Amino acid sequence: MPIFQETIDDVTNTNLKVIAGAPAAGSAIAQNLASIDAVDRQRTLGVIQNFAMMEAMGQRSGMDVSEAISTGRVQAASSADLMAQLGSVVAALQQIVKTAQSTRPETG
Repeated sequence: MPIFQETIDDVTNTNLKVIAGAPAAGSAIAQNLASIDAVDRQRTLGVIQNFAMMEAMGQRSGMDVSEAISTGRVQAASSADLMAQLGSVVAALQQIVKTAQSTRPETG
């Protein structure tokens, strides 16, 4: 069965569209990951700072070490929220790439 020229042109146009859009999609992914990483670093520094503050206060007020550890665990629970947000961003970007690959180019 012969391949029609229109089919070849459609595939060629779709491939060109995907290749042309790849740097922009990659850049967007990199920017999102960089911002998520920055937020994660900031939260980590906040946890460390809070732990250091609790340790200093604990020495003065007699706070138990196990109490300080449980407080730190409560603060670490926000990392699960961050991972959920990261999963949502990745899913949205996958949907964008899927849409770009499945749309036919405008002709005319």
